[in-house]
Amino acid sequence: MAEAVYPPRDLLIRIAARNGYEMGSDTARVSLWWCKGVGAGRVPYAVTTGALEHYLTLVQLYRERRFREAGTRPLFRGELVYRATIAERDTFLLKAVSFTDVYVATLTLLWTYDDGTFLPAIEAHRVVVLSSAGEILAVDGDGEADEKVSISTHRGVGRQQRILR
Repeated sequence: MAEAVYPPRDLLIRIAARNGYEMGSDTARVSLWWCKGVGAGRVPYAVTTGALEHYLTLVQLYRERRFREAGTRPLFRGELVYRATIAERDTFLLKAVSFTDVYVATLTLLWTYDDGTFLPAIEAHRVVVLSSAGEILAVDGDGEADEKVSISTHRGVGRQQRILR
């Protein structure tokens, strides 16, 4: 249930328009979980089923060496890490609001890849508080993905180095 809660579509579209973010052509008639980026460079606004499916599809396409379908070029390395836990809590405090007799789901998604030029690393977190009946009481962490980009040590896609003696 924690992955099934999506942020409001109009909110994500407003954020993208205000900041001049590109979202890609696949935004029509789908539940949005991002408002920035396309393909492998997509940055999750929320950790959802759609986000997880997007990155899992990319991983599969890379394994099959189908880079055009992934909308990217060959990678030196890629990594997807997804962790989710849920625990029953007698009491739980979230941003000065106290909840009693709840379940707390904690979701973390990490996506990183090295395309030979850049090495982006994107990490998103989400906490979802559910009642014992399964009702969503609170969602926290959406819109707070940490995005870091460094320069690849490979210095170009398919770089080869020859050492002549």
